[in-house]
Amino acid sequence: MSISYKAPHLPFTPDTYFDYVYKGEKYKKPENYGAKNAEHLSAQSKSGRQYSGYEFWRDSEENYQTAIKKYNQLIHGVDYSLGMIRKSLEELGVADNTIIIFTSDNGYSCGAHNFGGKVLPYEEASKSPFIIFDPRAKKQSIKISAVTANIDIAPTILEYAGVKIPKNMDGLSVVKIIAKPTKFKNRNVMLTNMWGSDETQEMAVVNKDWKYIYWQYQDHRMKPTEELFYVGKDRLEMTNHATDSQYKQQLKKMRKVYDKQYRQLAKNVITYNNYQKYITLFNREANVHQKQPLYTDDYGKDQRKKELEKKH
Repeated sequence: MSISYKAPHLPFTPDTYFDYVYKGEKYKKPENYGAKNAEHLSAQSKSGRQYSGYEFWRDSEENYQTAIKKYNQLIHGVDYSLGMIRKSLEELGVADNTIIIFTSDNGYSCGAHNFGGKVLPYEEASKSPFIIFDPRAKKQSIKISAVTANIDIAPTILEYAGVKIPKNMDGLSVVKIIAKPTKFKNRNVMLTNMWGSDETQEMAVVNKDWKYIYWQYQDHRMKPTEELFYVGKDRLEMTNHATDSQYKQQLKKMRKVYDKQYRQLAKNVITYNNYQKYITLFNREANVHQKQPLYTDDYGKDQRKKELEKKH
């Protein structure tokens, strides 16, 4: 059985039944809150609505507290519903034979680095909970730091169900990771944003300790930008090591990881809904003349039109 919720997502309209839960609560803002903590980030990341929109996360303390309270109230509503489901499983006598897998969409940035949205590759907007409750497990509380992704959910379900995982299915079953977490090797996962303004569309790779982001967009205002974060020690992503000579070898290493993931994407990209353009856009070797015809926003079209007029 699959159950989905719209919460926590805009519009923030939680059930008034739960108004009492966080009444009088005052929330601390993220340690990397505000524009000052975004000065080291790419121009591309700050050019879309993820940075300029969602004013309630930063226009006043009162509006921030109202938004974050409703946001958490929506999450509480989901928790409450899950409690009802587990109670029903017990009443039906199937609780001991039911595995529960809980995950979600990625969450809002809530003002971190002055961002409000949820499509960027930074930690606040790219991480999601992945909780598995197996009543048969001997140890019921294990926290595993292995990097997983949403593509791992389907093969995990199939293995739990005793169904053979198709060879062409992306992702890995986490069943073996849970059984022997210390034997799981560090893994690289690809992050992409193929939605929204051209400027904020990017591809990144991340593992337990490092994250490399390639911001592909370029025009007269900005050029392709690399970001390298030591997320193992800098979870708030306050230092970009891409231009730091001390981390030159690590940058080369993550570039190789990126290029390998890129080749996999280019080889298997679907042929509809204009996804093939990302073969060019996410290619670190592509130039502005190759990219400009593929941009879809009005600004990109105007720039391409001006370039063609100059040629003729």
